[in-house]
Amino acid sequence: MKTHYHTLSQVLLLEDRHQDLKRALTHSSFYKNAENTESEKLIFLGMYAFKGKVAEVLRKYMPFSGKQLQHYLGNIFKNKELDKIYSHYHLEHMVRYGKDFPIAEKRHLFVYALLGFMMEFAEEKYLLRFIYRNFLATTEHLLPTQKVNKDLRSKLIYMANMYYGKVPVFVEAKEGNQYHCCITIGEETLAESKGSNLKTVWQLCFRTAVREVGNALQKEWEADPIMQETERKLKKAEAERIAKEKAEKLKAYKAKQKKRSEEIAQEKQKRKALAIEKDIKRRKSKALAKKRREELEELRRRQKLEMANMSVAKRRHLQDKGLLSKGAPPKKK
Repeated sequence: MKTHYHTLSQVLLLEDRHQDLKRALTHSSFYKNAENTESEKLIFLGMYAFKGKVAEVLRKYMPFSGKQLQHYLGNIFKNKELDKIYSHYHLEHMVRYGKDFPIAEKRHLFVYALLGFMMEFAEEKYLLRFIYRNFLATTEHLLPTQKVNKDLRSKLIYMANMYYGKVPVFVEAKEGNQYHCCITIGEETLAESKGSNLKTVWQLCFRTAVREVGNALQKEWEADPIMQETERKLKKAEAERIAKEKAEKLKAYKAKQKKRSEEIAQEKQKRKALAIEKDIKRRKSKALAKKRREELEELRRRQKLEMANMSVAKRRHLQDKGLLSKGAPPKKK
């Protein structure tokens, strides 16, 4: 029977490593008298070696300065992002830990263990696919981390530096009571708008430009062959999972229907047996009543016959004692 470890190993294209995955997702607190040093080593690999691999990919493909790369790497390894990976791969069904382990606060440790597991056992091409799928497939990390990020201008400059390697040019002109604002990079116009309120016009331009650059980044990553292959594998695995769930549900439904049919048949047999038993009792009772009536009729007939053959003196004697009713005896037949 396949376990969650088998399924995740297949998704990660490491089918024969499900036992290693199980050990990786088992915290040392799970054992009473032993330490799971394997999990701790993989957490170390995930925290440092895997991050180094991601940094290598970023340095190769992202047109950032060193400081920007540091910020970006910090953004994609925030606990919030690691929690998404924890949920995406359903690690809650596989992690093992001691009863006093604060899982709500330290879910990220198991994600690092998973990353270390990939770093230790995955082939280079599969490792890159995993990195693209989980750390470079969205533009969410591209924005600077702020508690309430409403600075659309900063967002746009940050994203434009990444995609174009240039800072956008902001052009503002006033035509009578109307403001005309435009955002360009080289000869390309990212957004432009007109209106009587300068602040509203700029906000509209910034929103349009951020959306355009974000879509361009997304399309560029989605067109990458490694990303496409990873998506295909994931969709295939998801389709297989859904088909398996449907098959299991259908099997459970058929088993339930079969059990219900058997219960109905058993209930029918019970009712039939009770009806037969009740009919037998009724027949016995009816036969017994008939027999009693016949015996009573026979007793009455004999009494009448005895009274007809009884002498006058004996009959009067019995009548005087009250044992026989007074009157003429029945005639002999």
